[in-house]
Amino acid sequence: MVHAQNVEFELIRPAIVQAPSPRTSEDSNVPSPLPLDGRPSFGGFLRADSPAVSMASGQGSVPRSPIGEPPPIIRGKPGEPDSIEAHRTRELKWMSLISQVPASQARKNKKIKKLIMEGVPSSVRYLVWAHLTDSKARGMPGIYVQLGKRERVQAFQAIERDAQKCYPDQPQLQTSQGTLVALLQSYLTMVPDIHYETAGLAYIAGRLLILAPDEDAFWIFTSLMDLYLRPWFSVNTSQMEVDGSLFSKALEANDPPVAKKLYVDLGISQTAVCRPW
Repeated sequence: MVHAQNVEFELIRPAIVQAPSPRTSEDSNVPSPLPLDGRPSFGGFLRADSPAVSMASGQGSVPRSPIGEPPPIIRGKPGEPDSIEAHRTRELKWMSLISQVPASQARKNKKIKKLIMEGVPSSVRYLVWAHLTDSKARGMPGIYVQLGKRERVQAFQAIERDAQKCYPDQPQLQTSQGTLVALLQSYLTMVPDIHYETAGLAYIAGRLLILAPDEDAFWIFTSLMDLYLRPWFSVNTSQMEVDGSLFSKALEANDPPVAKKLYVDLGISQTAVCRPW
């Protein structure tokens, strides 16, 4: 013990790991020599910081963890993208704006545009979709159920095939009685001028159904079609012809050989090139 300024300090002899003693023959009765301090040597078999070495040296009865102390838990600060606080803050901002900004004005609101760029939490995403598309204004109670009772549309088998292909990890969307087939069946029954050719509609409707209840997803889908997508899926191909013409001119200006191959040599129409997209 050492005394210094009324404080006692205990000096502890550090553990010195000795080199391993020469190994004797297995059939020899001569024991291996011990180190000079009389303690067994673990050199060559254990790390210097092994808890077994610490216990054998007599420094204490509590072994030290070989992996050290656990790292401190770092909690996310408010405002960090991945923190719970930031996620909750975005949720509250969205709920506040949804209650303050009318749905008819939401798409032009600067605050909403800024929040969209920051990301929409999945917990409120379908509510945001419904608000931005103003789907409640189009929704009519009971219509979705009535549409589901009508006869199958001509594209029913194609819808079933696309439901299985587009969402293999979502069993509730795959079957003929699933929500995806039911939604598209109801929509095509209500809007007969839509021509179902590609899986594009299945991708859009399925994504809505993953987050929204069936009927809410149906009216959001209907609003999206009316606002943005319907001309490209309509039996009337005027919009597709306009886009096909613009694309062909752009292709001729940027890559004339490819344009000649498609439109002249192979005789592919402009709309046929754009429709799968």
